[in-house]
Amino acid sequence: MNESAVEENSPFPGKEGLVKGVIEKHQKFLNEYNAEYSKLEYEVKKLEDTISNSKRKKEEEKNRLEVLKEKKQQLYHQANNLLGEMFTACPEKLDNRIMHSTNDDIEELKRTRQLENEEKTIQDVLGKIAELENESTLEYTSQIKARIQEASKASSEIASLIKSMENEENLDQIHKELGEKKPRHNWLERRIKSHKEALEYWKNQKEVIAGDVA
Repeated sequence: MNESAVEENSPFPGKEGLVKGVIEKHQKFLNEYNAEYSKLEYEVKKLEDTISNSKRKKEEEKNRLEVLKEKKQQLYHQANNLLGEMFTACPEKLDNRIMHSTNDDIEELKRTRQLENEEKTIQDVLGKIAELENESTLEYTSQIKARIQEASKASSEIASLIKSMENEENLDQIHKELGEKKPRHNWLERRIKSHKEALEYWKNQKEVIAGDVA
């Protein structure tokens, strides 16, 4: 018996062919949408990763900046305390004028926000500490210099970090591009899901029809 005869004697005349056509239609759409979705998925993910990484980097830089600022203030505070301890321990070995001037400079360092001004004051302080240094004060002056130099390094890193943050990529264009691609990406995602469900349904129907025909 040929195929046309089977079709004529089938309890579902023409239905098997119709279902086959519907399956092919859904599969065709799936192939087309999957190809476009795959390309768009890569592009969207890349844009989202760029935005996510940028946000994470900015947050890390912001936290690092706060840590460095706090560290610098603590170092200047420690240097000032050591200066006071040195004066208490051996006042007769120190020049009062230089002591007061050094104290004023360290207080200024706590308030200074411009790196170039800060660096100049730091060099002035280190020069005065060298003048205060002798056998009696060496234990203190070495510690004060270490704190001041460490604070100077923190200030340099702060300046470098701020410059880096100012020069970071502007994400406006990336947000715009993502906003243009995301709606189509979401639409394709929904359509693919819908066609997959329809394809599964009609394939089941095809099996039912084939069973009834048998």
